[in-house]
Amino acid sequence: MKKKKFVVISLLTVIALYYFAYNSVNKWDSFRTLKTYVPQEMRTFVKKYFFFPKYQKSLEDKINNLLIPVKETIANKEYVAAIKEKKIIDLVESYGHINFKKTDFEKKLNLNNDTINIQSFSNNVISVPKYVGKGTGYLEFYNDNIFVVSANGLISYFNIKNLDDTSFNSKIIKSNIRDLIKYDRFFITSQYGIKDVLISNDKIYISYLKQKDPNPNTGKWKNHCYSTSIISADLNYEFLKFEEFFSPEMCIKEEDERYVEYLAHQSGGRITEFKNDKLLFTIGDFRTYAVSQQEENLFGKIISIDLEGKNPKIVSMGHRNPQGLYFDKDNGIIFSTEHGPDGGDEVNFNFNLDNNEIENFGWAISSYGNHHYKYNDKQLDTLFPLYKSHSDYGFVEPLTYFYPSIGISQIIKIPENDFHNLIVASMGSVIEEGDLSLHYLKVDKNFNILDQKILPLGQRIRDMIFIEKYKMVLMFFDTTSSIGFFKVN
Repeated sequence: MKKKKFVVISLLTVIALYYFAYNSVNKWDSFRTLKTYVPQEMRTFVKKYFFFPKYQKSLEDKINNLLIPVKETIANKEYVAAIKEKKIIDLVESYGHINFKKTDFEKKLNLNNDTINIQSFSNNVISVPKYVGKGTGYLEFYNDNIFVVSANGLISYFNIKNLDDTSFNSKIIKSNIRDLIKYDRFFITSQYGIKDVLISNDKIYISYLKQKDPNPNTGKWKNHCYSTSIISADLNYEFLKFEEFFSPEMCIKEEDERYVEYLAHQSGGRITEFKNDKLLFTIGDFRTYAVSQQEENLFGKIISIDLEGKNPKIVSMGHRNPQGLYFDKDNGIIFSTEHGPDGGDEVNFNFNLDNNEIENFGWAISSYGNHHYKYNDKQLDTLFPLYKSHSDYGFVEPLTYFYPSIGISQIIKIPENDFHNLIVASMGSVIEEGDLSLHYLKVDKNFNILDQKILPLGQRIRDMIFIEKYKMVLMFFDTTSSIGFFKVN
């Protein structure tokens, strides 16, 4: 017993002396000398188990100090890569066009009891993919011209009749995008860049990830803050002068202690025309989970905006990453798609547009997918349980969902008098799971799925539009940086 008391008293004495020395190290040299007589193992033991908050803080400081040069190195690499890509854009603009050539790609597939013939045109200029593949781009149709916008801001157009040729030039339209958007990540292979394009009433709208810097004096690498925003310009075939059209007041930081994860890919960005002279716009949750159920912000929502870029109004909430958007004007229905987590990609519909109620689609409380557990944080199960029902918890059920995920992207509707004929595009990488394909859904007026087919293409389909005048579907393929197309009856 006496021996135990002696050990305890001795240990407490050592701790007291160490604590006195530890907190006086910068005050008296004598205590600095005393500290050196305490073995390093004993010092680490005392700090770790008796002064844990200080020990944890010191470890965090060491980690942050180690990360600074890594972040600086990444920022420098991004800077060099961005210079290269901006020079390429300058060079292409000086040429004045992008050349598209017909490829050997051809698929004959059955769609709604008709055979469709899918062909494509490729180019060697749109060469910056925003995930994987050869290049990322978006498409729009206006006044018989097809507009092609690369994810880093290269804009061109060609007449739809050029698709009958074997080769054609898409004329470049210069713009002030590189003056307006200056951050490096926008121009290189990254999570950042343009998200969609819309042309309406002689105006062009481009959605993108806007970078805001809350701490301008923190050095080259900063904890930037991002939002999904829109710029616009009067349509001009020689030069487009963009200005800010709409940007949420709130932005989400790359490193924010309020959130578990951060992913800029998960940001939405689809734009389309809406009723009553408004636009519809999707904004993702940047993988921050909680924001989708918060009505005080616009993240994880589908919103409407007036034509002045003002008066944003939440149309629906509980969204994760709404990647596809189509407004059926004739029937007053919003069809949308969104990426699930590990599984649970959804096709959603919303026809309650006149009662001013905000429809809630459940994320991140209900989902037919599962958590990724990147950080192996099982607390997510408590905070965001991902219940395998929406209606049981007061949320809107999807029209359908996909498990495993298909890398869902854009959605369009093609004509059919008595049905909703929907085509859903997918990206992903595993064709056996329905990735790299088109998905056809024949839906009755009561939203029952009557037929469902998979049309495998072997291409990541980033964007898709339907040109009613020509009964033609156009797609942008990330995999080969090419434009695919087919006609429907």
